[in-house]
Amino acid sequence: MIDTLPGSAAGTAARPARSRPRGARRALAGTALVLLALGASGCSGEVSGRADAAATPAPTGPAPRTTAAAGPGAPAPTPDPGLDEAADGLRPFLLVPAEIGPGFVAGDEPRPDPQAPAICGGQGVVAQFPYAVRVGAGFTGPTEGVFVQETVSVYGDEATAEAAFLANEQGLSCSQGEASGSPVVITPAEDLVVDVPADESTGWQIGGDGFDLVLIAVRSGELVVNFAFVAPEGRSAGLPDPLAVSRAGVEKLTG
Repeated sequence: MIDTLPGSAAGTAARPARSRPRGARRALAGTALVLLALGASGCSGEVSGRADAAATPAPTGPAPRTTAAAGPGAPAPTPDPGLDEAADGLRPFLLVPAEIGPGFVAGDEPRPDPQAPAICGGQGVVAQFPYAVRVGAGFTGPTEGVFVQETVSVYGDEATAEAAFLANEQGLSCSQGEASGSPVVITPAEDLVVDVPADESTGWQIGGDGFDLVLIAVRSGELVVNFAFVAPEGRSAGLPDPLAVSRAGVEKLTG
């Protein structure tokens, strides 16, 4: 299992702020406005789907958007084109394989799963905060068992994003948990706001049966981004630099 996040440097001077690219600024603002408009019209904006990577604690991504959750015996949910359009507007600002590292190719797009519990137990973030626009990108590495995911959630306001970020942290606050029915161990959370500048940046190392996972969660305003770096157990040296990739991903979205 990984002992520390490679390259982290608490105490290093914060990097200078950069202005957000105009296209990204418009996309994020438009996404938040869509959520506010749907809230005013009484739509729930809940998403459904299934995570492609079992090890990711808080899976997010562009599953079909609906105006209501479908329970047993309920009619099929109605697709919500407004949320789909908002998600499409964010996709150009996700990372691409060349920005992950040599040999990486596009993989399966992660999808949200409201049924997936938090690793430390209890409801996952998607179930607790379904009212969000979610997109994501997956990347398969040059060696077997290595992959990276970037997942983005945009909430209707900063307070909701802050609460969702806290819920994710609480879902990873134990030293031993469970992912997809298998036990995992979790190192204490590490503050990475210096290494990945944002309102909040936190990292964890998670070890399970046959795999090591570096998870970095970042919040900037109403935006929450999760990066997952997975490698076969004991072979994390094959991963790209988690801090550099996460920093690049956040800068591409926020400037």
